[in-house]
Amino acid sequence: MNNLIDKIKNNTYENKLILQFYTDKKKIKELFEALKVNECITTLYLINNNLTKQEIRYLIKILKVNKCITTLDLSNNHINYEGMKLLSKDLKSNSSITSLNLSCNFIKKEGIIYLSEALKVNKCITSIDLSNNDIQNEGMKFLCESLKINYYITSLNLCSNNIKEEGIKYLSDALKVNESITSLNLHNNNIKEEVKYLSEVLKTNSSITLLYLGYNYIQAEEMRYLNEVLKVNEYITSLDLCHNNLTEKGIKYLCEVLLTNNYITSLDLSFNDLKEKVQLISEVLKVNKYITSLDLSLNNIKEEEMKYLSEALKVNSSITSLDLSDNSIKEEGVKYLSESLKVNKSITSLNLHNTEIKEGIKYLSETLKVNEYITFLDLGDNKIKEEEIIYLSEALKNNFSIDTLDLSYNKIKEEGIKYLSEALKTNSSITFLNLHGIKKEEIKYLSEALQANTTLTELYYLSI
Repeated sequence: MNNLIDKIKNNTYENKLILQFYTDKKKIKELFEALKVNECITTLYLINNNLTKQEIRYLIKILKVNKCITTLDLSNNHINYEGMKLLSKDLKSNSSITSLNLSCNFIKKEGIIYLSEALKVNKCITSIDLSNNDIQNEGMKFLCESLKINYYITSLNLCSNNIKEEGIKYLSDALKVNESITSLNLHNNNIKEEVKYLSEVLKTNSSITLLYLGYNYIQAEEMRYLNEVLKVNEYITSLDLCHNNLTEKGIKYLCEVLLTNNYITSLDLSFNDLKEKVQLISEVLKVNKYITSLDLSLNNIKEEEMKYLSEALKVNSSITSLDLSDNSIKEEGVKYLSESLKVNKSITSLNLHNTEIKEGIKYLSETLKVNEYITFLDLGDNKIKEEEIIYLSEALKNNFSIDTLDLSYNKIKEEGIKYLSEALKTNSSITFLNLHGIKKEEIKYLSEALQANTTLTELYYLSI
């Protein structure tokens, strides 16, 4: 710690300082003193340090002097309303911090009152994370009053704050006049029918481009409201509907609007137990030319659903990133997918983590010999053994597009590592390789390959 403090004082430390779970209060005070004269650190993470009121006071003194820190993360510190009272007073005049993370601090309504007063006059903060602070409806009233006159915040995270009908009404009223917020996160607030209030303002709001509504158990009626929004809103480009247990009727509303919506480029439908509803989405993908990122992870997708999806991918030319992780695709499912990837020229990122493909690697490997577009491939946690690695290794000898490969937590073992090493000797595209989970004694087989390989710059292995 003394060496760290010296580096901070002498401006020889890097621009990011991360301090977590630190209990030596005396050393924290010394560190704060060192920051007074530091001109290099721009990002300061003080996470999970259980900061006391006295330490908050020390920090405030630093922020009055240090004008280099632009990103401040105080998450998980039990700051509560007393700490917020102290911090908010400084934020009224602070002219350097642009990104502030206050998540998980038990701020509640009392703390939000102080913060809201600061946000009425602060002109620097553009990103603020208030997630998991139990703000509730009463706290939203004060926060939204400040949002009506604050024109600087562009990213607002209100995830997990127990915001109900009245709170969403306050927010909707604020969004009628606020034209600065571009990213709005309302994850896990169980808003359900409150979506109708938000939907009305989103029909005319022209600033929000990123909308996160995951973990709210949105049903068909709420999807109908969103359907009406997306028919007229030309600004939302990223929509997160993860973990909403969307019904077939809800998916139909979504698919209907996606046939004509030309603006959404990123769509997260993960953790919705889609199953056979994937067929409806697949039909949309045959027509939609604008979605570039699609997350279908954790949806209980099986072989039959992969058949429909793969047919769509044969003609879809817009999706560049596809996440199918944590589905039961299995051998037959990856066979369908592999056929589509022989003709698909748009997908560059493919996540097949924990999809039970096992022996299906042989089909994917044949495709990788001819596919020149995939650069990111995650095959982690698929119980891949020596035989499958043989197929993949042969493909890697001929593939020159994959630069990131994740093979973590598989059952590759000694012989499999040997085959992979042979491929790495001639492969000239992979720069990042994740082999977490291999045994210590198997690492040695990589040494010869690493001497011959000139492109691999990052190798991760957590030996077991």
